[in-house]
Amino acid sequence: MNFLSGRGILLFSSALLTVGAGFAIGSEMSGDNTEELEQVASVTSPTTMAVEVDEEGIPINPIEADQLLSPAGTYLKFVAQTAGTFVVTAPSEPGGQILIDGDVVVDASGLSAEDADPLVPFKSFVALTAGDHIIELLGPYQSGKFAAQITIGQVGGQSTPLAYAATAVESPEARQLIASLTGRIPTEGVQGQQGLFPLGAGRVPFTIGGSSSTVSRTNAAAAGANSGSSDGSSTMPGAAAMQMAAATQQGSGGSTTTSGSGTSTGSGSSGGSDNVVVTPPANAPGTPGNGSQNPTTPAPVTPVTPIVVDPTAATASPLTPPTGVQITQAVQLTSAGSEEGIVANSGSTLFGQVQDPQAFDIVNATIAPSGRTATVDVGATNGQFAVRLFTEDFDGQSNIQVTLSAANSTNTEVESLPVTYAFTGQTPTDGLAQALGRLTFGATPELYARVQAIGFEAFVNEQLNPDAINDNAFEGQNPQQLYYSEDNNQNQTFRSLNELQIAYAAFTQKQLNEVMANFWFNHFHASPKSNRKYQQVLVDRNAFRDLALTNFDTLLQYSAKSPLMSEFLDNDDSRAGNLNENYARELLELHTVGVDGGYGDEDIIEVARVFTGWRYRQTNEASPNDAQPTWEFEFQSNRHDDGTKTIAFINEVVGGGQAEGERLLSILAQLPQTRDYVCGKLVGYLVSDTPVPSMQANCAAAWEATNGDVKEILRSIILDTNYITNADIKRNKIKTPFEYAVSAVRVLGVVPDFSDDNYLDDFRQVMEDAGFNPMFYPVPTGLAEVGDAWLGSASVQMAFERMSDVVQNSDDFGIDTLSEVRDAGLETAEEVAAYLLALATADHYSLQEFNTLVAVLKGEDGIFEPQIADETDALVKAKGLLVVMPNFQVQ
Repeated sequence: MNFLSGRGILLFSSALLTVGAGFAIGSEMSGDNTEELEQVASVTSPTTMAVEVDEEGIPINPIEADQLLSPAGTYLKFVAQTAGTFVVTAPSEPGGQILIDGDVVVDASGLSAEDADPLVPFKSFVALTAGDHIIELLGPYQSGKFAAQITIGQVGGQSTPLAYAATAVESPEARQLIASLTGRIPTEGVQGQQGLFPLGAGRVPFTIGGSSSTVSRTNAAAAGANSGSSDGSSTMPGAAAMQMAAATQQGSGGSTTTSGSGTSTGSGSSGGSDNVVVTPPANAPGTPGNGSQNPTTPAPVTPVTPIVVDPTAATASPLTPPTGVQITQAVQLTSAGSEEGIVANSGSTLFGQVQDPQAFDIVNATIAPSGRTATVDVGATNGQFAVRLFTEDFDGQSNIQVTLSAANSTNTEVESLPVTYAFTGQTPTDGLAQALGRLTFGATPELYARVQAIGFEAFVNEQLNPDAINDNAFEGQNPQQLYYSEDNNQNQTFRSLNELQIAYAAFTQKQLNEVMANFWFNHFHASPKSNRKYQQVLVDRNAFRDLALTNFDTLLQYSAKSPLMSEFLDNDDSRAGNLNENYARELLELHTVGVDGGYGDEDIIEVARVFTGWRYRQTNEASPNDAQPTWEFEFQSNRHDDGTKTIAFINEVVGGGQAEGERLLSILAQLPQTRDYVCGKLVGYLVSDTPVPSMQANCAAAWEATNGDVKEILRSIILDTNYITNADIKRNKIKTPFEYAVSAVRVLGVVPDFSDDNYLDDFRQVMEDAGFNPMFYPVPTGLAEVGDAWLGSASVQMAFERMSDVVQNSDDFGIDTLSEVRDAGLETAEEVAAYLLALATADHYSLQEFNTLVAVLKGEDGIFEPQIADETDALVKAKGLLVVMPNFQVQ
């Protein structure tokens, strides 16, 4: 029978399912073999001879091309050097059978020539003990041409043709060895019949892919069979090491088996009906030589001894599954949590793999104690899958269990035995959420990997040393060319300035430096009042970028001397005898001590007197009229008030021209009030909209100890252990429209192209339509940095609508998510949804968001196969949804 699995058509004939040692399925046998089996030609060691074949693929040596073995069958003795799971591979050949120790492991006796597919061989996984075993070949498999095509080898090792891996033995010796291994007295085998033993009363469930079918388990229980139990725990070398408990229920001492195309659920049957029978494994209850006829109930699935895998393995990543993991079970996790089985209780992705993706196309997961169930896809190429844990799965508990079973979506008979893994949920302490949400403008795959590889503290220290960061790829594209400086067109100039700001935030590797550059530019906010100061906006932005991690005094001095600030707060109009107090007032209220800093009106007047004569001069008088003027600070002594100034609230008397202003700025920079006020803003910017007194105190102490060294101030905040361990301050801030637009550029995978001066225009419009436009913001407070200011429905709606338009034109921005997904080795909708959401939300997202994104990826037909199909349309829709999800708005 044929059925569509969603991963291509699997061909199921009336042949038996391939099974492991101790299992055979099909109709009852009749008759005895009477002929002795002939010996296969002499065998040469595989280490000294390779298989030579002719142009038709028939081995030349050691089996002669015309040699056909006895129709009664061929006995071979195979020696397993160590116990383990072995894989037997055989061509899909009608009429052929292979038995190991008397049990059918490959059966194509009912396979039609039409259903046989030479490109899809049978693969049977068999658990063998160390020592001798008997392999019997029946039917066409006896032909010499299959000597090189039938192979055996331990899972994860090299398979060897049977012609070299085994030696021929006579029938009496073979029957005697089988009897000694199984405790049963074998009859002679007959080609086309099911095994070597008469059927006994004991039956066990048949298995496929290390599984037992629902129907057969029911039948087995009714017959009083004992399925037995064994440790099916797995190890995951090369993946995240973790402490897990795994348990399976398996017959035949834990055999694990799978089949290739051309298998079925019973001889002459369809769907595994009641005529499917199974011969008992060695030492199964109810079989001769076992000494027991008492049926028992199958063992429940319970955790077994925790398994710790390779401690040198890389840390598990929520982005991509590991590669090169040895799969020793039908279904197995390959990456999850830490070496000790610790997973994030805020959400964690478990990656896994099935042994045979031809048989299994889904994995069913049950999570305890929450009871949530999920069915996820299996990748057709490598058999990968992903299961996501969510906060609600823990439900206040620290310990949970995840039980997995592989299955086939179109054949309920095909279901693996369950495997249970145990995990402990803890609050994440890796700092990823804070690093990617607060210290950068959003994750990229490369940044995610970087933070994870070197750790949070190392990443912070790296970012605090921007001069050592290689930013050549970004700088080499000359982002400054985005600035429009040809004439005095206000709108075009302002648009270009905003696009330039987006470019730096989105693409520089010096992310923390840029985060702080934006903070200082907003803290010392100034917008031009005339077109003659447009160029100065660019100059100031570059200056704050260069000075972002230096010293507060240095930043304050620069701001006070900026021609842009002088014009914005009217200090260029202030002179002796005709004071303008605007700059003095904002210097105290907004730049240094804060509104509660203790100053009064008289203090404002005295400070205004200090800064009389602080003006600027134009530096390009000879430039053409259409060029934007450039400026620099100039102290004009003829406008300066030379009198002594007494600033009572700080008990200071100053005087002496330009130097008195510079001295006053340095005094203000070190005042306790300034430290408290600016530290409050910094903590609000990097930590929480709600004050965090302990971190503000740490900030002020570091400020005092280092005279305002910004790097040390930042270390005191972001290397505070609470910064990455306190759940209350994680993911609790809303992005400003600027941060939202930039993070979208990064998560969408926009490729920088600064030769096009409209390249980032759509993203600029996203933030401007939402109300974020510093060039037109006339209030000296700067734009709000708290979430409440940007949660208005109108601004959010405008941002979403504009962003949706951007995503629909993703080709215009070099976005190639399909290649990104393929390069990441992702096969399923669940893997891709976890990947995209981890990037977009620093791995903090809801079950609803995950399920919605998975549904969008699968589309109406329910099929998503990025490794083998062009899923560009689905990925575009998914990213369009991603950037409007609630958790994408949070940092």
